Amino acid sequence: MRVLIGQGGGPTPVINYSLSGVIDGLKEGKVEILGMRNGIEGGGLNREVEGNVIDLSDFNSSKIKGIPGAFLGTCRVKLSSKKKNDIVKIRKLEENINHLGAEGIMYIGGNDSADTLSAIKSCRTIHIAKTIDNDLPKNDHTPGWGSSCLFNSRAIRRLEQDMKGFSPRIMHENREVYSTAPVVVYQTQGRDTGWLAIGSAFAKLNKNAEVRKNYAPHLFLTRERAYNEKELLDAVDDFLSEQGYVFVVCGEELVDTKGVPLSKIYSSGGEILDEHEHVEHARSNAFNYANFVAARIKSQLKVESKPYLKIKETPLSAQHLQRVYECSKVDAEEAYEVGKEAARAFLDGGTAISVGLKRIGNYKMVAERIPLREVSGKVRRVEEFYLGDIHGPSPQFYSDYLPLIGGIDALEDYPRIG
Repeated sequence: MRVLIGQGGGPTPVINYSLSGVIDGLKEGKVEILGMRNGIEGGGLNREVEGNVIDLSDFNSSKIKGIPGAFLGTCRVKLSSKKKNDIVKIRKLEENINHLGAEGIMYIGGNDSADTLSAIKSCRTIHIAKTIDNDLPKNDHTPGWGSSCLFNSRAIRRLEQDMKGFSPRIMHENREVYSTAPVVVYQTQGRDTGWLAIGSAFAKLNKNAEVRKNYAPHLFLTRERAYNEKELLDAVDDFLSEQGYVFVVCGEELVDTKGVPLSKIYSSGGEILDEHEHVEHARSNAFNYANFVAARIKSQLKVESKPYLKIKETPLSAQHLQRVYECSKVDAEEAYEVGKEAARAFLDGGTAISVGLKRIGNYKMVAERIPLREVSGKVRRVEEFYLGDIHGPSPQFYSDYLPLIGGIDALEDYPRIG
């Protein structure tokens, strides 16, 4: 047998572990493996370009474990059988797969990649779940999310050490005040969900894995909860009055009580859309939620008669760093097993399958085969029992997912004054 394999969409810190698992699993079945450089857009649709199709049959997959980014290269192509222009591309892709003598295509990707595979009917299709957004349904969590949670939690711990040092207490007009009150707004990725936003909450745990109110992040804004400016300003004021600084985490998109994205309401230039009609959040001319929230706090929270004299706002967007900088060992092991199970699914003759993760017991994950139709075109948002409130996720969230980042020992715990 021969199969075509590629990587699509935004990489995760463990995407190459999944690729390694697929290659190792297919080798056990003596399958010829053809890699697509830059996914569907490269080797899929443009196989004629030299170097776009690579023979991986004898490739030593252990070399790519831990490499940041997509080893084969990736793309942002999304194909739909409902669009006339895409139908031509789908047929060309199917013709190329047939020309290469492949029985099917295996694709490591998220929602858009699952949609693309759903449009292919002339050969077998296997989808391997990956996304730091953790927004694929029927998965306990997706490979890549845990590593990004680890990065955000570590980054916020270090940023807190830096920012909280800028709030001196002084005497002013016969009263004690903070001369400067730092307000940090840290934006996580995740267009449709708040999984990465609440995933930064592990930074709130002390060395005994207990949640501490005064540990950053202090406040959380997610897409699942309507933006409530009064609640936010009151909570920010409380923290600034108590400790002289506050750390807010916001998702990549926030909505009002009617579900309308704030970018549609407050952006003078309107929303910037990509070719797939997704809202752009990271481009230079796009609406930035960290900037928006920081500016609203600065302009709307009046400092008169407060125990702080001025607000020093700092919006931050780590963007691509969230998907390349940290790698959780547990996350990597799970991603590899998902790849191996995808290979087994192909060897078993499976098609229209997505392979993800299923929870067994307290914390044990097994790779699971899911009908592709149950993943394609669907979004999983943070469940209510995990979501919590503006002060952070529920206790169940911490207990269910702390093992994924490597436990509390994966986070540095710094001494604190007072």
